[in-house]
Amino acid sequence: MQAASMPLLSGVPPSDALHVTARCGAPGISLRLEVGKTFAQVELRLDHADRSRNGEVFQHLHACRAEVEAAFGAQLNWPARKASTVAIARTEMA
Repeated sequence: MQAASMPLLSGVPPSDALHVTARCGAPGISLRLEVGKTFAQVELRLDHADRSRNGEVFQHLHACRAEVEAAFGAQLNWPARKASTVAIARTEMA
């Protein structure tokens, strides 16, 4: 996939790491893509300078969980103890 087809990641330099993090354009929100030989994971990370804002955004997204998952097309991981990420992981790689 060419960087031009993923404008969010077009300015992210390549590295030896297994992950890429990119800002979403909204303060305190980023996407992290992690890929290995047997898994792939995408996380929406909430890291606002005002920590209470992270919880507010998470609660808003969680309240819309059914709609978010329907638009995404898959069930997501919503960790209750860590209200700063929403993720999907795949361990069955084709």
